[in-house]
Amino acid sequence: MGVNSIRNMVLVICLLSYSSIGYAKFYDMYRADYTKGAFCSALAGACASDNNPENSFFQNPASLESAGTELVYDGDFNPSDNLEPGMKTSSVLDQSTYMGGIAIAGPMWGYGLSMSGRSSSVNASATLVDDQDRSQSLNTKNSSTTIFFNFPFAKRVSPKFSVGIALLGMYYLESFEIENSPKSKTNSLDKFPQLGLSLGYLYSFSNYFRIGSWFRSPITYYVKQEIDVQQFSNQVRITEDLGLNYPLIFSNGISYMLWGDQRTFLLDLDLVGKTTNGFERTLDVFSTAVNETSAAARFKGRKIALEPHLAWRSPWWTGAKGTYTLGTYYENGRWDKIFGRIHGVTSVAYELGIFEAIVAVDVAKEYFNLLFSFR
Repeated sequence: MGVNSIRNMVLVICLLSYSSIGYAKFYDMYRADYTKGAFCSALAGACASDNNPENSFFQNPASLESAGTELVYDGDFNPSDNLEPGMKTSSVLDQSTYMGGIAIAGPMWGYGLSMSGRSSSVNASATLVDDQDRSQSLNTKNSSTTIFFNFPFAKRVSPKFSVGIALLGMYYLESFEIENSPKSKTNSLDKFPQLGLSLGYLYSFSNYFRIGSWFRSPITYYVKQEIDVQQFSNQVRITEDLGLNYPLIFSNGISYMLWGDQRTFLLDLDLVGKTTNGFERTLDVFSTAVNETSAAARFKGRKIALEPHLAWRSPWWTGAKGTYTLGTYYENGRWDKIFGRIHGVTSVAYELGIFEAIVAVDVAKEYFNLLFSFR
């Protein structure tokens, strides 16, 4: 359990000091390991120019094409407890991500539907200190679920050029519990899913060299958090409107196949939009940047960030049904004083009749992620 003690603050839970009713503070919901599907994650996220139809579920909608009409599907589930660079591990964190998608891909068009979600739960404790140096410790629990819906559509404009568009929807649920405080809660201010758009293209110069790009608009979901807790003889009430912001993503990539035997280099450069606050909701509610108090750290927003992704994909041997990948990408830190980290990714995949199964591992400093999937 983590304990934060800051003198003269009524309630210190990293997010709720300096609160004002009716003014929404924006919190960054972006994570470099956002759901991409295991096959894209196995390529370290370097999927902007990859023409596998499954990439349309979360990345480039223009990839929803095929040499012939076929049914495309994908499904993943991943339990993990990974925090971001610079975050303390004192809180008890449970987290899982999941996704599923199905689509029809054809030589001239494609359309589909996918869903992805991330559920997180943080157990911690907060210490209240009043002017008389009396302290009171409270157990807290914050749980949230974020769900994304994606409706991609692709059109082949010419044998070498494809475009795509996707309608995005986001829905957010959160519960906030404080010991002996049944009135503390989080309510959604948006009664319906918030919408966004994703646009993309693929262009093939030859069978060996291809470029691609996609853009996802930012989406913000609004909630109201109410804290009502008894501190000694005082009743503490705090209300704050929160804007949960998923920033824009603009990804550009190239892929080059060597020797025509599926051995392929893939390189992406992703631009991630800025945010006005450096904390991510739920995972960072009860944690602060290393050696900084919550009040000092929480107003440091992440600037526009660039994330490079590099991958190598190859069959086990010429004509083999299995493939392997090696890749790396850089995950930015949220604050100026917190450095990012470099990830290493590897995977093996094998075709099993009508299925292709994959196992992938993503490793970085204080980070380990194991993915299983099929398509």
